[in-house]
Amino acid sequence: MHTKNIKIGIIAAIIILSIAFASVSTISAAPTVTVSPIKPKPASTVSFTVTISGVSDISTVAINVQECTASLCFADDFNQTMTEQSADTYTTSLTLKHSDATEIKYRVGYRTPTGWIWDPSDANDMVKISLDTSSSDSSNNTPGFEVIFGVLAVLLVAVVLYKRGR
Repeated sequence: MHTKNIKIGIIAAIIILSIAFASVSTISAAPTVTVSPIKPKPASTVSFTVTISGVSDISTVAINVQECTASLCFADDFNQTMTEQSADTYTTSLTLKHSDATEIKYRVGYRTPTGWIWDPSDANDMVKISLDTSSSDSSNNTPGFEVIFGVLAVLLVAVVLYKRGR
């Protein structure tokens, strides 16, 4: 009877330790991503800084970035390997290609001995950032065809005043 209790105790200890190790190895924090500038313009350079805490043995970090319009995403997405800046921090910069893009979507992946882990895990749930599509071109403040109407009005007034003076 005494050996039966010892066997049950050993089995219980093995089960408890297995559960404890399994739960510790699967818990990992989601990567924190900082994008600079916060609201980039289309066809501009964007920097990504990723911090991954609580994960050991990371061999590679990559970011997948897509440029999109309201109705579609362009096929030539970026799949860029990131450079380790310091412990747990990785960076990369890329230049957006499409001037008609209105948003970018991204997700971060990192490789451990157990394989690749992507956040978000589903590519359909990528993080979206709206692009700054406002025009910074100074040509919006320069006169255009309306100058013609101003010149015509001045000429008309000058002709009327000239004929009155005669």
